[in-house]
Amino acid sequence: MLRAGEIDAAIGAGPIAPDDPDLAPLFAPADAQARDAAWHRQTGLYPISHLLVARDDQLASHPGLAAELCRVFGEAKAIYLKQLADSDTGADADAPLRQMAQLVGGDPLPYGLESSRRTLETFIAYNVAQGVIPRPVAPEELFPPTTLAL
Repeated sequence: MLRAGEIDAAIGAGPIAPDDPDLAPLFAPADAQARDAAWHRQTGLYPISHLLVARDDQLASHPGLAAELCRVFGEAKAIYLKQLADSDTGADADAPLRQMAQLVGGDPLPYGLESSRRTLETFIAYNVAQGVIPRPVAPEELFPPTTLAL
């Protein structure tokens, strides 16, 4: 789609060959981390890169499903964050999350509504402005009611 001119930019499109005349990274790899940090300090927004989605019919059929998913993913995250903090290797696949933890001053993988509210509000506003969604929605509408306080 990039090569065909259908879109102007992509995230996660994979590595770009250094000699490719048609594609270029938005930021040079050397300064990407500094630019990410500056953007976060300026906006306070935290990039959401993964979501856990459950179908409404499944949530209705299994009333405890949403809370249980939050619990088990929370437990798995706690184990991972402990490993992340205890690891002393600096050049492994977890380095970006260690850097994010330093940047945000804590949890590099925030879960739930309140930790994501500002980012979600901004995301929703951009989607309305770009015609992706027809109207603004409250961030609370994106979460099952039983998980709002988790």
